[in-house]
Amino acid sequence: EDAPGSLVGILQEFAARSINLTRLESRPTRKGLGDYCFLIDCEGHISDEVVGDALRNIHMKQGNVKFLGSYPSAFGSAEIQEANRDGVSSADTWLADTRSRIR
Repeated sequence: EDAPGSLVGILQEFAARSINLTRLESRPTRKGLGDYCFLIDCEGHISDEVVGDALRNIHMKQGNVKFLGSYPSAFGSAEIQEANRDGVSSADTWLADTRSRIR
């Protein structure tokens, strides 16, 4: 959706989860002059909890998301996944603990 802050909203979803973007490109959509879409490559895989969560939230907020594919990396994908999972697990533990103290 073309609205002020759309791109920053998308980027924040990745940044909030410490997902590294490896490419960001704007492309004309052919719908009309000045109408653009963004192509984004990131480290991680759709099966990673944090990547899936980011994409889900982007789809929820932006509506029109085309997923072009998710491919395994030959360069440390397992380490990236593990680091992201550890961060999410730690945050989940903190949130559950905080919620348990609220009555």
